[in-house]
Amino acid sequence: TPLVVRDSNTSKTSILVGGLKARPILDNAEASKLLPLTTGGIAQIWPSYVIDQLTLGDKVLAPASVVKVQESGNIYLIDGFAKGLRLSPATALAFTKSKLKVVTRADLVGYNTTSSLDWQKIACGANTYLIDGGVPLLLDAATASQWPKTAKTLDEKTCQKLQPTTTRVGIFVANGSQKYKVIQGKLKPIRTNAEYTALLGNQTPAALVSAELIESMPKLNPTSYVVVAKDTLYKVAIKFKTTRAKLRSLNSLSTDVLQRGQVLILP
Repeated sequence: TPLVVRDSNTSKTSILVGGLKARPILDNAEASKLLPLTTGGIAQIWPSYVIDQLTLGDKVLAPASVVKVQESGNIYLIDGFAKGLRLSPATALAFTKSKLKVVTRADLVGYNTTSSLDWQKIACGANTYLIDGGVPLLLDAATASQWPKTAKTLDEKTCQKLQPTTTRVGIFVANGSQKYKVIQGKLKPIRTNAEYTALLGNQTPAALVSAELIESMPKLNPTSYVVVAKDTLYKVAIKFKTTRAKLRSLNSLSTDVLQRGQVLILP
């Protein structure tokens, strides 16, 4: 377990000592974020003559920090003490809504930055999580594959800093009063509470998620449609990118004639 060490002359930079290495911590904010990951959760005070005998390596940041490189504008999730995973701006927003810390390329010399995290689906140990608003929500093992992308396995220290929750997410989510079902990486809007109840059965109830998550995912047709004036089966089929034959079959229709207010089940 690493230690955060301060010189007895506290004006000097804090140092992370662990794994036979000593690395200067980027700044006090990063030192504070590192403390919960260390023995005792407090900084160790060492005499100057001991500090002076350390051979310092590259700078270090706290795992789970999200940083933006000044020179390139690239955004990274610090994963453990050796990797920086490249994030898109949208994925970065899932991990933090705070203003991104700006670092230089020199600050990341000690990190391998060749890998990326395609989306906010991660794995910590045997569990898969969905990061939303900086919070890891536990995905049901049986339905995790319905969510987009393959989960990226993160370092143990990154997972510890993210503090995964036991809030379970299945294939139903909600934002405000609108509910959705996740089907092969896409969201199917559920039109009414009655339809949601019928679809839910004994599965995990809809978890509340952010508007940003909803916006980031492609949408399928809603579960149903209420016919309005001048609608025809052909127009409804075109609107929802399906066929009249499918609509007739789903709704047990013997004719293409529709009535205003009629509810059609959509594929």
